[in-house]
Amino acid sequence: YLAGLTDVYSEREEKSFNNYILCSDYTSAGMSADPKFYATADKIQLPDEFVGKYKGRKDLEFVKTYGDSMTNVIPEGATIGYVTDDILSQIKAGDIVLYRYGSDFGVKRYYDIGDSILFKYDSKNKEHEGKFIVYPKDEKLKIIGKVAIINTIIE
Repeated sequence: YLAGLTDVYSEREEKSFNNYILCSDYTSAGMSADPKFYATADKIQLPDEFVGKYKGRKDLEFVKTYGDSMTNVIPEGATIGYVTDDILSQIKAGDIVLYRYGSDFGVKRYYDIGDSILFKYDSKNKEHEGKFIVYPKDEKLKIIGKVAIINTIIE
């Protein structure tokens, strides 16, 4: 408008933002169910356009990944967003989940195989080709979240 390229004046569109939990590591992931944790957890402010259909969700959290077991879809060191609410009803075969089994944490592709869950690697590293982990469905297994936002680098 000021340069004379258009006769239409428009206000610059304001971007809307929301705050989300940023977990320091896998061990703190999914802890937002505890009000004490939520009050003290690190937060990250992201524009709604960045999180898309997940904007404003209180169950959307972020955690930094490490390792190369999922590099076909998640770059090493990327920060992923995952949803925690009612995830067992939302997960389908092949979805990427954040899980804990006892003291082991991971991000892998999910497959329900009856009495157990198979977690499959998806890596560019040839050493991980065909690799998977199987855990029984018992009290040690917890699906923390379904990965909703991947391939993000957040500093």
